[in-house]
Amino acid sequence: MTTNVDRAPVTVADLVAAIGEQRRGVKTRPRPASVHTGVAHGVVPTASTLVTVGAHPGAGASTVAVAIADALGARSETGASDALVRLVDAAPPETSGLICAADRELGVDHTGWRIARRGVVEVHRPVGGVLEPHQLSGLAALDSGWLVVDAGWPIRGLLVSPNPVGSLLTSASLVLVCRVTVPGVRRAELALGDLPGRPVVVAVGARRLPGQVQGSFGPFLRAAYDGGRVALLPADRRLAVNGIDARPLPKAFAAAATRLLDLL
Repeated sequence: MTTNVDRAPVTVADLVAAIGEQRRGVKTRPRPASVHTGVAHGVVPTASTLVTVGAHPGAGASTVAVAIADALGARSETGASDALVRLVDAAPPETSGLICAADRELGVDHTGWRIARRGVVEVHRPVGGVLEPHQLSGLAALDSGWLVVDAGWPIRGLLVSPNPVGSLLTSASLVLVCRVTVPGVRRAELALGDLPGRPVVVAVGARRLPGQVQGSFGPFLRAAYDGGRVALLPADRRLAVNGIDARPLPKAFAAAATRLLDLL
């Protein structure tokens, strides 16, 4: 029998500490033997690379990626940082959550990416019909400043064969996103069993965890929750209806990302 404990969401300080552990290379479990673990396609990720992955379709990984990139861009605008911020849409066009995220298009660069702007953030989208993640060959050229990658492919597909995005999952800071539902956290549990390191989990859709959702935690998600690596983001009607567009994200999302960066 599972006992549900009514707990407040973890603090941003706890979340930052978890990301710090992740960047120091702390591991919690071996990965499945069938999963590819080598760095492929010349990708050499840096400490400033962060990848958001969805535990299931519609989880909100693109929204979380945009919130982080916007907060980094705001620092650049205020002079707190001079690092270039790139938001990379590493997803096939039919599942992209960033297709309307930019406010102006700039054209195609020499690395084979379509470049746009969202404020001061550079938005990179693949050119043409990308059918498989290994076709994102130009990702290796984006190796300076902050790189926020929205990995829009199924996690197991990224991990079982060599490709640039899967290579990032072995060494970048990871944020796993799911919905605050029983099916959502069950899919997050499966994803945590596959992903390396200690991903931070962002659960979207509520300010507190319902008892039946928390009661559905498996051992990986329970360990993440007890270790302060689960954060909650509330639902937002505008995003639910319109999706991500060129307008700023709702204040709740923007404020959470800004507090996280302040502590980092």
